[in-house]
Amino acid sequence: MRKTLQIKKAVFLLALSCGVLAPAMLTHAQQTEKVIAFVGVNLVPIDADRIIPDQIVLVQDGRITAIGNPTEVEIPENTDRIEGGGRFLMPGLVDMHVHIFSEDELPLYLANGVTTVRNMWGWNMHLRLGQQVLNGALKGPTIYTAGGIIDGNPPQLRGSAVVETTTDAEKVVA
Repeated sequence: MRKTLQIKKAVFLLALSCGVLAPAMLTHAQQTEKVIAFVGVNLVPIDADRIIPDQIVLVQDGRITAIGNPTEVEIPENTDRIEGGGRFLMPGLVDMHVHIFSEDELPLYLANGVTTVRNMWGWNMHLRLGQQVLNGALKGPTIYTAGGIIDGNPPQLRGSAVVETTTDAEKVVA
């Protein structure tokens, strides 16, 4: 089975027992420079309730370029090999409702297989954190963030932007 998928859309991780978070730990630049082969893994695909044993997953130039058994997939020279040893390889998980309060939380998402998050109450800090993850300065999931909470008067949550007029709304949105 051969597939090409964007690595950011379907990042594969070795199970925690292997202790390797290779693609999620690489910067965008490193992903396009590295050739990585996950060898001898039990693949947990997302298309059906099954496990495909003894697979090789080849990631080249930031994309998954080959998936198959050892007789189907040729591993190029100078490839970084990650020996799975029968452990499990699965797609990275996406958490679509998080509230990030500190950069200290970010490695915990990776440790639990979450490679992408959608932050639901955004501040400038979240834009900065997302850029630092993208640049490789921080280890963490890809961060998509909403803006701040907009509310009426009185606001339900402290820190919300209060909007009472059209002018208020235009300012907050801008």
